[in-house]
Amino acid sequence: MKLEKFEQIVDEGEKRRKVLRLKKASDYGQLDSDMLTSFKKVAGICNELEVDGFAGHTPSGVATMLLQLKQVRDANLKNSGRPPQNESREDTFDDTHVYLDLKHACELDEQEAEIGNHKT
Repeated sequence: MKLEKFEQIVDEGEKRRKVLRLKKASDYGQLDSDMLTSFKKVAGICNELEVDGFAGHTPSGVATMLLQLKQVRDANLKNSGRPPQNESREDTFDDTHVYLDLKHACELDEQEAEIGNHKT
Protein backbone atom coordinates (compact mmCIF):
# COMPACT_ATOMS: atom_id res chain seq x y z
CA MET A 1 0.00 0.00 0.00
CA LYS A 2 1.35 3.38 -0.96
CA LEU A 3 1.66 6.17 1.58
CA GLU A 4 -1.03 8.27 -0.12
CA LYS A 5 -3.60 5.46 0.17
CA PHE A 6 -2.58 4.76 3.78
CA GLU A 7 -2.97 8.45 4.70
CA GLN A 8 -6.40 8.51 3.05
CA ILE A 9 -7.51 5.51 5.13
CA VAL A 10 -6.19 7.11 8.34
CA ASP A 11 -7.81 10.49 7.56
CA GLU A 12 -11.19 8.89 6.80
CA GLY A 13 -10.96 6.83 9.98
CA GLU A 14 -10.15 9.87 12.10
CA LYS A 15 -13.20 11.68 10.73
CA ARG A 16 -15.46 8.69 11.49
CA ARG A 17 -14.04 8.33 14.99
CA LYS A 18 -14.56 12.02 15.81
CA VAL A 19 -18.25 11.64 14.94
CA LEU A 20 -18.37 8.38 16.92
CA ARG A 21 -16.78 10.00 20.00
CA LEU A 22 -19.30 12.86 19.97
CA LYS A 23 -22.25 10.48 19.55
CA LYS A 24 -21.04 8.20 22.34
CA ALA A 25 -20.39 11.18 24.62
CA SER A 26 -23.96 12.28 24.03
CA ASP A 27 -25.26 8.78 24.78
CA TYR A 28 -23.36 8.75 28.06
CA GLY A 29 -24.47 12.29 28.94
CA GLN A 30 -20.93 13.66 29.07
CA LEU A 31 -20.90 16.52 26.56
CA ASP A 32 -20.38 19.24 29.17
CA SER A 33 -18.78 17.22 31.95
CA ASP A 34 -15.91 14.83 32.60
CA MET A 35 -15.50 12.60 29.53
CA LEU A 36 -13.97 9.91 31.73
CA THR A 37 -16.87 9.65 34.23
CA SER A 38 -18.02 6.22 33.03
CA PHE A 39 -14.52 4.77 33.40
CA LYS A 40 -14.21 6.24 36.88
CA LYS A 41 -17.61 4.84 37.89
CA VAL A 42 -16.81 1.35 36.57
CA ALA A 43 -13.43 1.38 38.36
CA GLY A 44 -15.27 2.35 41.55
CA ILE A 45 -17.76 -0.49 41.12
CA CYS A 46 -14.94 -2.98 40.49
CA ASN A 47 -13.21 -1.76 43.64
CA GLU A 48 -16.38 -2.03 45.73
CA LEU A 49 -16.93 -5.57 44.49
CA GLU A 50 -13.21 -6.37 44.79
CA VAL A 51 -13.29 -7.82 41.30
CA ASP A 52 -10.56 -10.43 40.94
CA GLY A 53 -9.89 -10.04 44.68
CA PHE A 54 -8.36 -6.64 43.99
CA ALA A 55 -9.49 -3.18 45.09
CA GLY A 56 -7.07 -1.03 43.08
CA HIS A 57 -8.91 -0.79 39.78
CA THR A 58 -8.38 2.43 37.85
CA PRO A 59 -10.22 4.16 35.01
CA SER A 60 -7.26 3.44 32.70
CA GLY A 61 -7.47 -0.23 33.71
CA VAL A 62 -11.15 -0.26 32.76
CA ALA A 63 -10.30 1.35 29.41
CA THR A 64 -7.57 -1.27 28.89
CA MET A 65 -10.04 -4.07 29.54
CA LEU A 66 -12.54 -2.63 27.04
CA LEU A 67 -9.77 -2.13 24.50
CA GLN A 68 -8.74 -5.76 24.88
CA LEU A 69 -12.36 -6.87 24.56
CA LYS A 70 -12.56 -5.13 21.17
CA GLN A 71 -9.31 -6.77 20.07
CA VAL A 72 -10.57 -10.20 21.07
CA ARG A 73 -13.86 -9.54 19.26
CA ASP A 74 -11.99 -8.62 16.09
CA ALA A 75 -9.80 -11.73 16.27
CA ASN A 76 -12.88 -13.91 16.80
CA LEU A 77 -14.61 -12.34 13.80
CA LYS A 78 -11.55 -12.67 11.59
CA ASN A 79 -10.89 -16.27 12.60
CA SER A 80 -14.52 -17.39 12.32
CA GLY A 81 -14.68 -16.59 8.61
CA ARG A 82 -18.32 -15.54 9.09
CA PRO A 83 -19.67 -12.04 8.51
CA PRO A 84 -20.45 -10.06 11.69
CA GLN A 85 -24.06 -10.12 12.84
CA ASN A 86 -24.02 -6.84 14.75
CA GLU A 87 -21.29 -4.37 13.84
CA SER A 88 -18.70 -4.50 11.10
CA ARG A 89 -15.03 -5.12 11.69
CA GLU A 90 -14.48 -1.50 10.63
CA ASP A 91 -16.78 -0.47 13.50
CA THR A 92 -14.64 -2.61 15.79
CA PHE A 93 -11.47 -0.94 14.48
CA ASP A 94 -13.01 2.47 15.15
CA ASP A 95 -14.10 1.45 18.66
CA THR A 96 -10.59 0.14 19.33
CA HIS A 97 -9.07 3.48 18.33
CA VAL A 98 -11.56 5.39 20.49
CA TYR A 99 -10.85 3.16 23.50
CA LEU A 100 -7.12 3.66 22.97
CA ASP A 101 -7.64 7.44 22.97
CA LEU A 102 -9.78 7.15 26.11
CA LYS A 103 -7.16 4.96 27.80
CA HIS A 104 -4.55 7.60 27.06
CA ALA A 105 -6.83 10.33 28.44
CA CYS A 106 -7.51 8.26 31.59
CA GLU A 107 -3.78 7.78 32.16
CA LEU A 108 -3.11 11.51 31.73
CA ASP A 109 -6.00 12.28 34.10
CA GLU A 110 -4.62 9.84 36.67
CA GLN A 111 -1.15 11.38 36.37
CA GLU A 112 -2.57 14.88 36.89
CA ALA A 113 -4.52 13.67 39.93
CA GLU A 114 -1.39 12.01 41.34
CA ILE A 115 0.61 15.22 40.85
CA GLY A 116 -2.20 17.19 42.50
CA ASN A 117 -2.18 14.81 45.47
CA HIS A 118 1.54 15.42 46.02
CA LYS A 119 1.29 19.22 46.08
CA THR A 120 1.46 20.80 49.49
